[in-house]
Amino acid sequence: MAESHDEEGALEALRKRMYSPEGVTDRPLDRELRKRTPGPSKGWERAEPAPDTMKKHRHTMSGAAVFFAVSVLFFFIAAGVSAYLFLAGGRSVSTDNVIISVQGPTTIAAGDTVPLLITIDNKNPVPLTDAEFVVAFPEGSRSADAVTEPIARFAEGIGQIAPGERVTRTVRVVLFGEERQVLPIPMTLSYRTQASNAVFVKEKKYEIAMTSSPLSVSVSSLSEISVGQPLTFSVLVRSNASTPLENVALATEYPFGFTEAEMSEPALSPGLFSLGTLEPGAEKRFTLTGTLTGLEGDDRVFRFSAGTVDGSGKKLALSYSTRQQEVKITAPFLATNLTLEGSTDDTISVAPGETVNGVLAFANTLAGPIHDAEIRIELSGDAIDRESVRVSGGSYLSSQSSIVFNQESNRQLAVLQPGDKGDASFSFKVQDTAGIGSLRNPTISVRLSVSGRRVSERDVPEQLASTVVRTVKVASGIALTSDAVRTIGPFENQGPWPPTPDVETTYTIRLGATNTVNSVADAVVTTTLPSYVRFTNITSATTGTVTYDETTREVKWNLGALSPDASASAAFQVALLPSISQRGAAPTLVTNQTLTAFDRFVQKTITSTENALSTQLPNDPAYQAAYGPVRAN
Repeated sequence: MAESHDEEGALEALRKRMYSPEGVTDRPLDRELRKRTPGPSKGWERAEPAPDTMKKHRHTMSGAAVFFAVSVLFFFIAAGVSAYLFLAGGRSVSTDNVIISVQGPTTIAAGDTVPLLITIDNKNPVPLTDAEFVVAFPEGSRSADAVTEPIARFAEGIGQIAPGERVTRTVRVVLFGEERQVLPIPMTLSYRTQASNAVFVKEKKYEIAMTSSPLSVSVSSLSEISVGQPLTFSVLVRSNASTPLENVALATEYPFGFTEAEMSEPALSPGLFSLGTLEPGAEKRFTLTGTLTGLEGDDRVFRFSAGTVDGSGKKLALSYSTRQQEVKITAPFLATNLTLEGSTDDTISVAPGETVNGVLAFANTLAGPIHDAEIRIELSGDAIDRESVRVSGGSYLSSQSSIVFNQESNRQLAVLQPGDKGDASFSFKVQDTAGIGSLRNPTISVRLSVSGRRVSERDVPEQLASTVVRTVKVASGIALTSDAVRTIGPFENQGPWPPTPDVETTYTIRLGATNTVNSVADAVVTTTLPSYVRFTNITSATTGTVTYDETTREVKWNLGALSPDASASAAFQVALLPSISQRGAAPTLVTNQTLTAFDRFVQKTITSTENALSTQLPNDPAYQAAYGPVRAN
């Protein structure tokens, strides 16, 4: 307990010293301060720090001032930089500060004159130098001063555009295009600046929509067609212009496989047809018929463009309107297969006097029946022997040169149900060489047409038709003639006659070649000599040359080309050395002879042959039957 009272007394004493002015003076630190500080200490008066303490305080205050000064300096520098950037930014050069504005119509009728007021503002703080302004016009544009002259662009070297300067230009042009077509008109301003060698470009695009076209085109045709079926396009061209349009033409673009057959207007060049002059509001109809080949399911696109012809007269100078028509190739409604001489090729070749056999097969490929089906085969060409036509399952109309298969000759054709099939046959003869006479490149056309009727569908004809054409080319009638003689001909012959064993006797071989209706090339006659016959190298020829190959023992007469109705002849001499074993026989002098030539019209090689020649000389006027065989003694 005593210890507790002592602690409380100590605490109370400390409290008194802390809250009593007098009490604090007894502290050692106060006593030390009083010793260092002159004058009496009075209560709470603040004591001056010691000199060392003051010095340290001054150092501390100096560091803070430096930091404050640096901060103020940084602030002023940042403010200055910001002000510089703000002020200098207003003097930067940029294409954004070049403004191109256009005032003009946004919709016009094709053929109208379009005025464009173009303004260029330079909002840069520096001048623009070497400035050049270019306006590119759409294809087909015309000069406003001369409508017949095409114009592609407007270009002007402006030079310098000062800061804040505005440059104004007016451009006039006549535009053409299709109805509802939007024509872009790009503009560019290129320039330099004094402080740079770089070329700056400012671009601007202005668009104008066409409300009408000077010409309008409409096209109608079948949307489905089978291979070989006639396809007709009806194209109506109408003038919407307020003045007459001259040299109007229609350009056509066909897909692969289309063949023109008939056009209602003359062609200026392939695919370009003249329509003449169209008055305001006038219309002109153009029809085109042809055939289309391809695979089932193919889609083919036809394009028709109306415009005016250029100076050459071979193409459109300007297309005002274009329309396209899509046609789908479908399976033939009545599939037919026609073979001539066993071939389905579009073209075959035959020799004069030959008989051509034709076989026809047909089938209904539709999902529904075909009524009143008719198959007609038209035969044309002067080379046909019209009296030789024969028909099975049909009838021949000689007045029309046509073979007809219909319900009268074949009741099946009255109604062909889906999948129904049938066949028929016919034949005709080609005239012989004498009948062909002076014809040149003779042909026979076999035109197969099929027609029928079905329930109509949208854009599909109710009357169905298809056509297949085959061509028979008649080859030239080349002919070879030959004989052996002794007492006549171009050469004098020697030796015993009749021939004698082991003694040579010479003979003359004469050859002749004729051509008829087509030009031929590479004509040549070949034959071979037996081992007991010698070639004497005595020859003559009106055309070409006669040669002999000792290795093959072949004699060759090269005629070359022969024109129609041409003829040629040649001769050569041979020497017969008969053997004893040939007594009583007529030895062969030359083997079979063959004439070959390439017919340029039918593009095939044609031939003619003659039999071997012996010592029997029926064409020699001095010949007797006993002069043929080799003597027996």
